[in-house]
Amino acid sequence: MVPVKDGAPHLAVALASLLEGVRPPDELVVVDDHSTDGSAGIARALRATVVTNRGHGPAAARNTGVAATAGELVGFLDADDVATPERLRIQAGLLEADAAAEVAAGLARDVPDPAVASTSPARHTFTAGTLLLRRTTWERVGDLDETLVAGELVDWVARARRLDVRWVRHDDLVLLRRVHDANHSGSDRARAGYLDLARAAIRRNRGQP
Repeated sequence: MVPVKDGAPHLAVALASLLEGVRPPDELVVVDDHSTDGSAGIARALRATVVTNRGHGPAAARNTGVAATAGELVGFLDADDVATPERLRIQAGLLEADAAAEVAAGLARDVPDPAVASTSPARHTFTAGTLLLRRTTWERVGDLDETLVAGELVDWVARARRLDVRWVRHDDLVLLRRVHDANHSGSDRARAGYLDLARAAIRRNRGQP
């Protein structure tokens, strides 16, 4: 699923990267967070299912998107990023070949423009677009925390690890992460959210509420 808020400049490329992949998704849901730039129309033109975010922000959008899908596997892509052609084939294959595996996590590369070759190193990172997971795992760990301004995926991963979710980390490039001034993770509000997340983690480690 793909969350979007005023993502018209990049959305079509992001969706095309999934639809034109070696293994296209069985269903493609776009969660529109009250966009005003025609993002929903772009998604519908590419025959994606469009639903409106029931809350506000990326955590609520992803939770809404997962609830709107029915497949056994759940994957994410941000509206300004690009999935590599082999992403779903590789990750779905890993989960299908190993019944005990619950999350497949590949590599991401930061790029200023996915159409231009980048020398940035590919790396494992806490980015939703690098993950493919089982719906049963999502249900076991629970939804993303919608009270968090940022770091909702880091929080989800921490909860998953406490439940001994089995990860398959593989060294295949699955995501081109577009880096630009409007990235949510680089905003002042997001940075404050990461500090709140760190403080909450410290309190949990100390056994405090």
